[in-house]
Amino acid sequence: MRCPQRDVGLQQHVRTRLFLTLAASVVVCTRDRADDLAALLPHLNRQVVRPEVDWEIVVVDNGSTDATPRVLHEAAARSSVALRTLDVPEPGLAAARNRGWQAASGAIIAFLDDDSIPEPGWLQALLDAYEDPSVAGVVGRLLPRTHGPSLADLDPAWLRIYTFDHGAHPRVVRELTGANMSARRSTLVEIGGLDERLGRIGDCLLAGDDNDLCQSIQNAPGKHRIVYQPTALAHHTLHTAALTPALLIKRTYCGGISNAVLDRKASGAQQLTRFFGRLARIALWSAQALRQRLWKRDGDDLRLTARQQEFVGYARERTGGLARACRGCPLRPQRENHLASLANSAPTTPPAD
Repeated sequence: MRCPQRDVGLQQHVRTRLFLTLAASVVVCTRDRADDLAALLPHLNRQVVRPEVDWEIVVVDNGSTDATPRVLHEAAARSSVALRTLDVPEPGLAAARNRGWQAASGAIIAFLDDDSIPEPGWLQALLDAYEDPSVAGVVGRLLPRTHGPSLADLDPAWLRIYTFDHGAHPRVVRELTGANMSARRSTLVEIGGLDERLGRIGDCLLAGDDNDLCQSIQNAPGKHRIVYQPTALAHHTLHTAALTPALLIKRTYCGGISNAVLDRKASGAQQLTRFFGRLARIALWSAQALRQRLWKRDGDDLRLTARQQEFVGYARERTGGLARACRGCPLRPQRENHLASLANSAPTTPPAD
């Protein structure tokens, strides 16, 4: 006669062993980007990792209405790596990332945007950095790529948004980029994952879930380092037809709001440091704008306007919260409905390691 208590213990042991068998899980969140996803997945299949490394791909479909399900079905049939799909219909990038890592089995969770293309050694380079037990997160190098116009023809303000490049040598950093970042699963469990009040929701361009994750990791008890690994290289695709001046202004304005939310969550010392840092940048931007006006130079008009709007968004959120900062935005109800659903839903406990 079998002992029920022993059966439960055996099942728990099997589940634990399953979590420990995979070295890494690559989580890709996607929404209505079937073409980008079809370009990305073959590059993930071509990753060169050491023979002992076992890993998987987890794609979170965040409510796609295009050909994404077909692309995933065909990719799974051809994939040499375990590929799983998770449906999360409610829009929200931070929520999709949380559902992805919670469903993943790897000890290391690597997040990659659906419009990024990783180099063949990308995943192994991320994993190598975790040989240091004090490393809790690793961010890779991110360089822009484009179809059509060359990068030289794009406004530098766009390149700044789509680039994360701290040079050719590893170093400790205090920021992450969601398009190419990773963390230990145990660390994500410890801090509770990403803050779902932040990040992009559908067409709403508020961001900051990745930098909030960085902030949470660094503020967690113990020594948690985040390192930049330049050999973990991915290329971020720029859809140049969509990169309009109006979109840049909107994106930087929303970025200012996101920065204000992050600063509000920071510790007292961090808030003070960031405040004076922003004052210094505002003084620099003002000087650049004045010089441009005096010398009648208009080459940097768009970039300076975007920076000014970033400060406007920041100031409005700091003085009146999201309600004031997002006043008049047609997407505001979408975010408010999302926040209301978070407030009304019971908190979920992620699976333990």
